[in-house]
Amino acid sequence: MAYVWKIYINPVEAIAKINALLILAIFALAVADSSVLQGQTGINAGPLLFLVILVTALFNLRLKVIYTLFVIPVAGWITISTTFNSSNMEMGQYNSAIMSGTILLLFVVHLKYIDRTLFVRGLSFLLIFCVILTFYLRINNISFLENEALEQLYASDFYGAFGRMQAFFLNPNRAAIFFVASAQLALVLIRHPLVRFSLFGAFALLTLFTFSKTSIGVLVIFTTIYCMLRTRARLDRVVKVAFSLFMGGIIVGLLFSVLFPDEARWLFLRITTAGLASREEVWGASLKTATESPRNFLLGIGPNMFQYYVERKGQQRSLSSHNSYLNALVNFGFPFVLFSLSLLFFTLYDHLRKRRYLLIPFFVSVLMYGMTESVTLAGSSLIWLSLPLMIQFLASVDPSQARQGKSSKTIGISLVYPRRFNKSRRKLPTGANF
Repeated sequence: MAYVWKIYINPVEAIAKINALLILAIFALAVADSSVLQGQTGINAGPLLFLVILVTALFNLRLKVIYTLFVIPVAGWITISTTFNSSNMEMGQYNSAIMSGTILLLFVVHLKYIDRTLFVRGLSFLLIFCVILTFYLRINNISFLENEALEQLYASDFYGAFGRMQAFFLNPNRAAIFFVASAQLALVLIRHPLVRFSLFGAFALLTLFTFSKTSIGVLVIFTTIYCMLRTRARLDRVVKVAFSLFMGGIIVGLLFSVLFPDEARWLFLRITTAGLASREEVWGASLKTATESPRNFLLGIGPNMFQYYVERKGQQRSLSSHNSYLNALVNFGFPFVLFSLSLLFFTLYDHLRKRRYLLIPFFVSVLMYGMTESVTLAGSSLIWLSLPLMIQFLASVDPSQARQGKSSKTIGISLVYPRRFNKSRRKLPTGANF
């Protein structure tokens, strides 16, 4: 009697696991692209990241038509700007243009099924590995910086061996962006309370050690909005509080600058310092370049072409605009900024219309980072990638919930408010159950 072996594969679970591995690979490659692996080992994570995002889009082949209509002008203007400025560009600039367009695919593709348990486990291991490696490099005083001026800038008696946590990420701001993105994902995705709050607390502490003022502010505001959404606060109250804080900060800042102009300017320079130069200086140079001619204003000077050079102790270093919107304006032109912001705000509107309010803190984080760092609208920054990745989680289906008999209309959007706000509704679920 012959035995016949049969292997049963659940196609939904297989697709969910593949999607989880793909987005985990996207996050891991973005980490590598911002770390010492990029410059010290000769590993170029950019092409691999481009390939994985492309495979993710082709594997799912579920395009959201309305998002595609918003993405086409953005991608088209990247192509136009690159074409008209190609005579002055090198291979690095072409790679930057390709990456800027590739990340847009994550906005238009729909990953219907994602194995959240697999993704969260892989993400946890990746985060812990990066933290351990960073501490190992700092405690053993291993530095990969070739610029003595930067070495002195990042070292201080206050931080001692920690040196603003620049080790694995070279730059304190890159390290801070990684810590903030990790804290956000840990707080939202990890289900176990002890693991969730332990990782969130660890990454919040590491963010403080980077002394990145933007990152600290973003993390505080993200946590505040998230906690208000997790409690029984109404959405209109969340918006009112956020607007009140924003307007209150502006009013206090204006009064302080009028009453104490010298102290206000000193404080502004301290807050807006961009390493070896002040952001005020870099922003002025960016705006001047963008408005030098109508051609620059409409088409930009080319992807990743703007560089502001500063010199300290005989060593020269180039800086980007340190503002995502000015950076996009000077490199790609005003239409690109307009089309990109239209895509972002339509994305927010669409998710609010579907009552997926958890996108609000991620959206605010991306916009805030864009004010002082060149990480939004272009490049493979972790904070920029966290927005489309979170969009995928909010709209996806978990097969483990599907087996429990839940319909696809409710799976994946459990972190929402009912249409009417009342005291009798249950508390929002947390962790990996979206």
